[in-house]
Amino acid sequence: MPPFKSSLPKIYLFFAVAIWGIATPVIKATVSYVPPFSFLMIRFWIAGILTIPLSIYILNHYKIDLNRAKHIFISSILGHVIALSLIFLGLSKTKSLDGSVLTAFSPLLVAILGFIILKEILSKRRIEGILIAFIGTLIILATPILETSRIISMNKESLLGNILFFGGILFDGLYIIYVKKYLSHDKIVNPIILTILSFTIAAIIFTPLGIFEQKNIYKKAIYGNTRSCLFSDIDSGQYSTDYKCNFVGCFSQKSPEQYECIINDNIPSFVSRFKINIIEYLKYPNIIGIIYMAIFSGILAYMLFQKGLASLKASESAIFYYIQPLFGIPISMIFLHENISISFIVGAITILVGIYIAEFKKN
Repeated sequence: MPPFKSSLPKIYLFFAVAIWGIATPVIKATVSYVPPFSFLMIRFWIAGILTIPLSIYILNHYKIDLNRAKHIFISSILGHVIALSLIFLGLSKTKSLDGSVLTAFSPLLVAILGFIILKEILSKRRIEGILIAFIGTLIILATPILETSRIISMNKESLLGNILFFGGILFDGLYIIYVKKYLSHDKIVNPIILTILSFTIAAIIFTPLGIFEQKNIYKKAIYGNTRSCLFSDIDSGQYSTDYKCNFVGCFSQKSPEQYECIINDNIPSFVSRFKINIIEYLKYPNIIGIIYMAIFSGILAYMLFQKGLASLKASESAIFYYIQPLFGIPISMIFLHENISISFIVGAITILVGIYIAEFKKN
């Protein structure tokens, strides 16, 4: 096989992981304005414009039996639904820098899962490196607690964010192992077909999740400070000098600009509020992050990754995850103005030492 052709899988993986490295600060910047499940819902809606018609074509022209369908569905749940939900929720609560560094532990995590599930060999050197990198990961996870200058409530939220993000990395690792074991060498389900069908499944699942999230936002916005007026409210308002009602609702005479309850006819419907929110989410600059995640970090990166994964061991392909922080960290510092703490530096260096021992140090 020509040298260039033999290196193609690694080129595919490099570009896929580079795109995902940029995605971490992109998600953080966008999820600050667009709630996580709504973000994912819109992302897969945009991707679905392309993938849903193609999925219908694939299902009509290719023999996708129940066993293959099962593996496609499970891999989509692991890699697109659970992993992305945890990563997006995590980044809504913690810093992009923390997420970028935590992704560096992903290859070693995949190596552990590959050893357990695929029976891939783990050398003594790699085990030592994994343990050291894991200590660094724990330091990064605990960085919000170690940063005593921060507000306690923010510390707790950032700690939860780091844990959720790490959970996302874990499920992404399970996704890689599952695809490698059941789908990478399938003669019918090639990387393009797998990506298209998986995105269609994710679009279907994230739609009710996004609507449910929007329903909660609607309830808080409408009923957070006010409630629906009862007949007793309106009746008592007619006879009270402190409490009055008009065609909108009932309010205290002391603060007529603040309604205590609103007449139902004036409460906007969930559908109208939902449309308004979606339009707001699709405005600049949010639309840039959503399109990047839908097209580049979504369809393109997953197709490239699947093509690379088909020709390499799970542990070999996972090594490319080390590239992610090289893109994520500078972007987080320059564009998101995130600061680096001492505990963050200690954790990052510890992870790098573990990676060096596991992957690059000679026996």
